Amino acid sequence: MRLLRDPALDFSSRARNLETTLAPNEPMDAYTARDLVRGSSALRRAGEPLETITSNPSGARRRPAYVSRVWGARIPSGSVFQVREGLWCSGPELTALELAGSLSELELTVLLCEMMGTYSVAPGYQGGMAQRAKPLTDPARLTVFLREVGGVKGSRALEKALKLAVAESASPMETKLVLRLCLPAAKKGFGLKLLSMNKPLEVERLGASTNDRGIRKPDILIAPWPGSDASPVAIEYDGEECHMTREGVLSDTVRGNELKAMGIGEYRVNREIYRNINYMEYLVEKVREEAGYPRRHRSAEDALRRKREHVELYKELARIGNVV
Repeated sequence: MRLLRDPALDFSSRARNLETTLAPNEPMDAYTARDLVRGSSALRRAGEPLETITSNPSGARRRPAYVSRVWGARIPSGSVFQVREGLWCSGPELTALELAGSLSELELTVLLCEMMGTYSVAPGYQGGMAQRAKPLTDPARLTVFLREVGGVKGSRALEKALKLAVAESASPMETKLVLRLCLPAAKKGFGLKLLSMNKPLEVERLGASTNDRGIRKPDILIAPWPGSDASPVAIEYDGEECHMTREGVLSDTVRGNELKAMGIGEYRVNREIYRNINYMEYLVEKVREEAGYPRRHRSAEDALRRKREHVELYKELARIGNVV
């Protein structure tokens, strides 16, 4: 996963020849592992241990320099990337499958959101993340991969997490926010229905010439309740870097006005609001009301139980951090 997160690498070269994706029959050793790391700047940035898979049934190893796991299942075409001549890296789908057995459902869901998003967790970069031009993978590719790989170990867990994950998130905080908002109640979320994330939306430019149209990309767009006459509701996450400048505040204000002119309400969440449990409870109630959700009649005991579950999810997401 450390390699996939490297913003300096180009992962566009997926192997189509299955023979090149099979690990060598000889088990990895420390000398080979260190030679590979020395010969690749990407592997040096990733650091030790080097994690590999092998088709050798007796090839499992755990050493300070490397970890080698036995992989006996078929590897679908296009599941690895070429890092350099003769060196291949597991692609996002295969990596997720390899990690599925060691991650909780929520950790795996967060990992898939990153893989299907336009950011990469990168501690050495400002804000602990780097932007990607496009996602490493998407729901359709993961679905095809799961179908082709069959019922191998980890596939069921990956399939469940994929149903919960969202695509097109642009930051770790957007991911955590959308999961809190849109995971079902059974998963301790608020249960809002997601319409889109960071999808282009055509708006009218206020104050411009007639028929002048522009594009806005709401971070999170909540779908209205089916059958209601309500409109979608936008929720924006304000990161500290780009939204606190004078230009950022002006851009946010203009965008909010343009969405409002289309009948789309907009709510804004920053780090302090995200951490304020009571505020988030009230904010979601207002979003539900504006999006036409039916009024809920809950006992005080049930409301308190649901709030405790929301807090549990908030804490679980905070604990995940960069665990994957």
